[in-house]
Amino acid sequence: MRVVYAHDSADAYIERETRRLRSEGKAVCAATSDGGIATACRLHGATVFSAKYFVTELKASRNAGAAILADFNKRQERLSGGPRSSGIWDALDESLREQLDGQIQQSAEALLTRKQREALEAIERDKAEGRLVERGAMARRKQMLAEQAAAKRRRRAEAKAEAEAEAADGEVLDASEGDVDT
Repeated sequence: MRVVYAHDSADAYIERETRRLRSEGKAVCAATSDGGIATACRLHGATVFSAKYFVTELKASRNAGAAILADFNKRQERLSGGPRSSGIWDALDESLREQLDGQIQQSAEALLTRKQREALEAIERDKAEGRLVERGAMARRKQMLAEQAAAKRRRRAEAKAEAEAEAADGEVLDASEGDVDT
């Protein structure tokens, strides 16, 4: 979907673009409550529905997307043993949990639009290629890096203290050697 500025008239633009897209073999959907435009679009092979229906479908799609996302987040939290982990879920046999997760995944994917499925596939590709790190993995990585940095600081401090101790021992030896000479 895109929004364009029609230089001549919106009606002429819609009819011209419908004709052009259909001649290229593309599927065209037109949302209009204007009877003349609806007729012209149908003549060129477009699927036509009312503007009111279009708005209703957009709202339903948004609500469905939010519900799917909420279900996905709950499942991810259960899998990670997160704070909202259900006692019942944890009490289930591992094979039953995997089976139920598979069914939930299938029903959630069935409700996704083509673009939402493509977005999920892109995320999975990014994860597989290491360009996207999961939230739990990211926290573990940050913790590991912090621990490595702390260990490095400790080693530096120990090395500095050792060097200072050696330098102090050298000064003491020098002083004692000087006492022996006198």
